Amino acid sequence: MLLYWARMYVGQLKSGEAYENVSKTIQISIVNFKFLQNDHFHSTFHLMEKEKLIKFTDHLEIHVLELPKVQPTEELTDEDLLTKWMLFLSGDDKTKEELAMTDMGIEKAYDELHRISQDEVMRERAIARDKWLSDQATRREQARREGKEEGKAEGKEETVLSMHTEGFSVEIITRVMKMPEEKVLSIINQIQ
Repeated sequence: MLLYWARMYVGQLKSGEAYENVSKTIQISIVNFKFLQNDHFHSTFHLMEKEKLIKFTDHLEIHVLELPKVQPTEELTDEDLLTKWMLFLSGDDKTKEELAMTDMGIEKAYDELHRISQDEVMRERAIARDKWLSDQATRREQARREGKEEGKAEGKEETVLSMHTEGFSVEIITRVMKMPEEKVLSIINQIQ
């Protein structure tokens, strides 16, 4: 998260420009896992002095939104807009539809989501991506449980083959898997 924030921050400054031209950079990370050891789903971070809690600068601000920590309440008010959006992102179709009726912005997002899902190619890509992400998560968890290097190597090979089967190019597989192109081609050629 810090690396992405730093790239956004430094990326504002062109060669030879004055430092005061750099604006405050706010990063918002929405994660689908429990990341921090607290109970609330929205955490905000700043760069602070440790003992007196004096803010060093207001240029650094990172928000972490953790989807699994969102708890639906009985009655959401207009002031609960962030909670509504989080529930929309993590909710099932019924939840999304109900939330769309409570806010115009969410309704637009719901309509766009509906429009995209009607497009067969986009739907197939979304399904393939979801499958790939689930496969990745499953392989990582299995490799972690086994704790063996050979398990990790096999998991990488399976992932390369899965990505190839799903139509990802060798270039993308190489970049995502952080493997040399020759190794990726070698794995792919084993099945052909």
